[in-house]
Amino acid sequence: MKKTRLVAILLVVMMVFSIQSISLAENKSVTFACWWSEAEIAAAKAWLDENYTPVSGIEVEFKYVPYNGFAQQMVSEIASGNPSDLILCEYTMVPSYYDNGLMLPLNDLMARDGVDFTIFNCAEQWIFGDDKQMLALPSEHPMTYFFVNKTILKEAGCEVPYGSWTFDQLLEICKACAKPEEGIYGLVDFCGTWKPETWLVLNGSNVFSDDLSSCVINSEAAVAAMDFVRKMIYEEKVMPEPSVYASTPADQLFRDGKAAFAFNGTWMTQYLRVNNESIDFEWDVIYPPTGPNATKDAAYAYSCGLFIPANCTDVETAWEVLKFWGSVEGLDGISIGCLATLPVGQANIDSQAYYTWPELPPENFNKAFIEGLFERAAYMPFSHMTLNNNVTNAISSLADILISNKPAQEVCDAAYETIMSQWNSIKILK
Repeated sequence: MKKTRLVAILLVVMMVFSIQSISLAENKSVTFACWWSEAEIAAAKAWLDENYTPVSGIEVEFKYVPYNGFAQQMVSEIASGNPSDLILCEYTMVPSYYDNGLMLPLNDLMARDGVDFTIFNCAEQWIFGDDKQMLALPSEHPMTYFFVNKTILKEAGCEVPYGSWTFDQLLEICKACAKPEEGIYGLVDFCGTWKPETWLVLNGSNVFSDDLSSCVINSEAAVAAMDFVRKMIYEEKVMPEPSVYASTPADQLFRDGKAAFAFNGTWMTQYLRVNNESIDFEWDVIYPPTGPNATKDAAYAYSCGLFIPANCTDVETAWEVLKFWGSVEGLDGISIGCLATLPVGQANIDSQAYYTWPELPPENFNKAFIEGLFERAAYMPFSHMTLNNNVTNAISSLADILISNKPAQEVCDAAYETIMSQWNSIKILK
């Protein structure tokens, strides 16, 4: 009897080891190439290892590649037949891949598995062709808005401008709050030198007309927007000269209590949350102000997505990860929970995960604020346009107005002339 029981026990143990061996042998992995920060990668990796890999048997390995030159390296790796299984893509990078057929269309996979990425905000930036092929999961939805030091405003006797407000109100509050002798600024600005077109959309303008038929970078509204910021820096002196940011970045100046406002993006919300213990003032998030030439409130918006390269060696495993990532749970845990990006769809807005992670979110960072941002969203068309370096450099040259105190009209006119000289090289990707 004992011998029989012993044999039975041994058989059970062997079966357990056999099952474990099979499980381990069946475990798969995908490589995800991205330019995220070390902290973001660590957070996302930990979340996936805890919440996804044990259930799916698929491990996600992160491959860091610097943002500068990212698209060029990915194109090279895909062309050489050695691509990552999933690749992060900013909207401006799409033409580099799409025009060369390097992105795997997802429509058939979505239809087969009952998944629909076209419901997400910014989906149109990732849909191409007469057959409306979806080429990526819109996994991240950055937008730019204002951060406010409520303590500084209160001490200056100013009300926090929740809701709609104007350039004139911004200047008025900045003048009341700035204390140059103490190194306190009214506004620190990341956006103007990063993507100066962010200021254009606040004043009802842009680089191209809405129908993409003309260049409007030197329109009255565009010039006025850039000149307003220039005056804030060099005439009103309520903003630091951009050279200051070389030693102390705009987000750090705000974190250190040196500014009443900061104009920055979604990612700064995470930065301030992570550094909450070192912040000794009350802060919040508010909408960007609206310029005098604008007919409606606006906020610069764009998308980052995850795509599977066309020559991926294990499409099914990559698709399983992409499919999970695009679920409410995946987006809440990774894109919102680890990266603190905005929700990419209404289901994630309703889940309110953005408001509960981590502790102590800013008071105004709630469902109503997020929905108001999406109502203001001004999307750039660049994912569907091939722009050569001359054109992109011309757009970026608007930052010279702020960096070198150059006349706004002169710089905008020069940018216009450059773009028009290259007009025939610009292709609209259908």
